[in-house]
Amino acid sequence: MISSPTTTVAIASPTTTVAVSEGLLEYLQLRFGIGDLKYREAPSPINEGWETFIYRFQLRGGHGLPGDLNRPLILRVYSSISGLPRLQHEVEVQRHLYGRGYPVARPLLVEESDSLFGGPFMIMELLPGRTLLDELFKRFWRIAHAPVEMAEMQAQLHRMPVGGFPAPAGDFLDRQFRDMRDLIDEYDQDNLRAGLDWLEEHRPMPPSRTSILHMDFHPINMLCRWRRCTGVLDWSDSDVGDRHADVAYSLVLMRSAPVQIGKTLWQRFTSLPGRWLFWKYYLHAYRKRLPLDEQTLAYYVAWAALHRLSRRGMLFKTSPKVNGRKAAFLRYLRWERVDRIVQCFYETSGITIKV
Repeated sequence: MISSPTTTVAIASPTTTVAVSEGLLEYLQLRFGIGDLKYREAPSPINEGWETFIYRFQLRGGHGLPGDLNRPLILRVYSSISGLPRLQHEVEVQRHLYGRGYPVARPLLVEESDSLFGGPFMIMELLPGRTLLDELFKRFWRIAHAPVEMAEMQAQLHRMPVGGFPAPAGDFLDRQFRDMRDLIDEYDQDNLRAGLDWLEEHRPMPPSRTSILHMDFHPINMLCRWRRCTGVLDWSDSDVGDRHADVAYSLVLMRSAPVQIGKTLWQRFTSLPGRWLFWKYYLHAYRKRLPLDEQTLAYYVAWAALHRLSRRGMLFKTSPKVNGRKAAFLRYLRWERVDRIVQCFYETSGITIKV
């Protein structure tokens, strides 16, 4: 992988595709000393990212261009310098997993400065395929097999050894409790205190074996082609801990995420039964691959729900420049089914969270 460069070009933040195209080309020309560098395919936006600006492009090879950059590529730009820790973690994780054969995009170039686009960025290889959600919108009958594919890839991740994985130091739940309490205190979310107290009082025994956790594993973050997973995306929240936490977070996301934002009437209609069918089939398929303790899973569903609510409150009370997300992320949060998140917490704890 190419490390962070020393030469930067002062270009405005990526508000237009033209600005991205011109700025990136000038940056790469200076970076590699290639005056005749051109695009084979100019940058075009991909609208999946709520946290980053994402573009696909391809360079026309010039003398001195590294061979790894002479292929279809992805540019992933964080919205502000506040996203730098997440970018750094994401790059470390993807390098680690790529080296161990798990399907992730290989980072090829990292820029930690925000002077080019207003936020740090990386260039990584473009993986083939489309998201599992897009696949379901185009072929609804895939609902019978797509959840199995997702469960298989998540179980495969959970079976991998954790040695060398770049996880934060310390016990997973201890860190989560500390972070949630900080979010409650700093952003006046007193309505969540009783829920956090319940989680701390009822925490389960540590797992006999920890696993790599994605912590955002859902159909938009999985690419597929011909019933084969070609890549898993978005590793900025990944960690090491009890795999029940990862499964639980996926369940909460699948029950509450705003998949009704599909563009067509058919997409909106099929999202209604599709959501319920998908998470039911997914959970059944995961259990066939790895055992789940029902009580532990229920606890972590409650944990995932409160974790989601505490982060949500923070994001509404800070600006994108502070939290490192795009302004459009707030629109996504407004569409989210908060009532279902609250219900997830209530089903295990018996406590109703007022939001």
